[in-house]
Amino acid sequence: PAGSDEMKAALRVLGAVLTIVVTGVLLTIGVVWVYSTFVAPGKPVAAYEQFAQTAGPWVSVVAGPVITYLVVGRWTRSLGARDALRMAAWIMAVYLLVDIAVLAGSRPEASVWGFAAISAAGRCLGAWLAARR
Repeated sequence: PAGSDEMKAALRVLGAVLTIVVTGVLLTIGVVWVYSTFVAPGKPVAAYEQFAQTAGPWVSVVAGPVITYLVVGRWTRSLGARDALRMAAWIMAVYLLVDIAVLAGSRPEASVWGFAAISAAGRCLGAWLAARR
């Protein structure tokens, strides 16, 4: 039935978005852990929280497109060319909605929106390249 295929596609999109988000969060936590353990151990927790606020946008810009490329490639590899591009577009649409909602809810500094725009462009390029391979 067609409804079953649509449900599978929706679950694939949600699974990919969740994987992208969780991987990015875990990578940021890893960067903060490395910083707090090896670069600047013994500082107050507030210093590490501030570092996380600074490092998070950079992790998103630098690693986000790679994470997105790998995840979209994994979740679209069994699809034909047209379906892979369509799936990549849906993944990015849902991801960007989630990202914008989270950012808007956290009321970040203005500079974070610039990082978000650069990250979004890189992620969209990564998704497109992954779906085209």
